Amino acid sequence: LVALPARPGAAAADEVLVRLKDGETTIALQAAPAKQRQAFFADLRAGLAKLPEAAQRELCEHFPELRAEVLNIVESMTQEVSRWLEEKRHAERRGGSPPSLLLKLKPVFQAVLSPTFLACFKNLGGAEKRGKEAFLLKLALCLRAASEPSAASAAGAEQVLAQAGQLRRHFFHVEGYGELMEDWLQSRLKQFNEEFMHRVGVVLSSGTHPVLARLRRTFRPGRWLSLSDAQVEDDIFAVFLDDAFPRHVLTDESVAKMLRSVSSYAGAACDF
Repeated sequence: LVALPARPGAAAADEVLVRLKDGETTIALQAAPAKQRQAFFADLRAGLAKLPEAAQRELCEHFPELRAEVLNIVESMTQEVSRWLEEKRHAERRGGSPPSLLLKLKPVFQAVLSPTFLACFKNLGGAEKRGKEAFLLKLALCLRAASEPSAASAAGAEQVLAQAGQLRRHFFHVEGYGELMEDWLQSRLKQFNEEFMHRVGVVLSSGTHPVLARLRRTFRPGRWLSLSDAQVEDDIFAVFLDDAFPRHVLTDESVAKMLRSVSSYAGAACDF
């Protein structure tokens, strides 16, 4: 694959595909140490975009380890986007999100738009649906944040906003319907917040003491705290949710409803 040009001819691509799937390659891979196998499939994933889409799918179906590499790169990118969202939230907690924060998205967006990543994302199958949706959710949240009016005031914002437009068209445009990112995102956020309130009810119905003990440490008397504060979210995950539930999706309205539910269940014991 290293020797192939960015867009090889059909004959060259077919030859590579045959060689990768032949018996000798299979035997060599089976005999290779784990680190060499890992390096082989990492290189194969990096060169996947050079092959026709049909060949990409065929290789991902033929090699489970390549499929795992493809999923790993998408999960890694999801974490990169999530880190930016977390940095933005902490900046807002300190008094506001600086315009320069938007510029940190440029290399992230550039990596997402790279042929290597796009090929990996396209080859996620039904078994990787959860990883695919997690990436789309974080990307949509990031693109929404990047579209805020204050973001456009940063020097150099034009390039990032142009990348954002490309990403919207690539991942959220549906032929015949147009761009559906906001509709899809609103639907997913509604589902997550409804699931959150359901879990709140389940936890509170089994007892309020652990919930009150945790929330009292955060909502101390005389201390003003935003419902979107990172500490509030940490408390919510500690007592109601788990690591499988996505961050950055809870609305202030749902957090307020949770606090009213705690008060309703606990009665006079709720002293915050």
